[in-house]
Amino acid sequence: MNPLAFTAPLAGQWGDAGRNTITGPSQFFMNATMARTFRMKDRYSLDLTVAATNILNHVVDSSWYTNIASTQLFGLPSGVNPMRSVLTTVRLRF
Repeated sequence: MNPLAFTAPLAGQWGDAGRNTITGPSQFFMNATMARTFRMKDRYSLDLTVAATNILNHVVDSSWYTNIASTQLFGLPSGVNPMRSVLTTVRLRF
């Protein structure tokens, strides 16, 4: 986003920027889940599940500073989505 393309309107006047004028880049997420069931005996089985969010650990900006009065921050990302996380689950069924 080019901060020089935006200016504050004159006092007592409304600006002419439309709704959703400031949009960020597209967001890309990849989540994955792997599961396996191991048969142990007649009545017992063991389930193993591994689930990962943001598996590529790709940084995605979630929001932007859009306040024109803030000359230092306007146009910069204000937050990012969480980094990669992996959850492992083991379950014994009987």
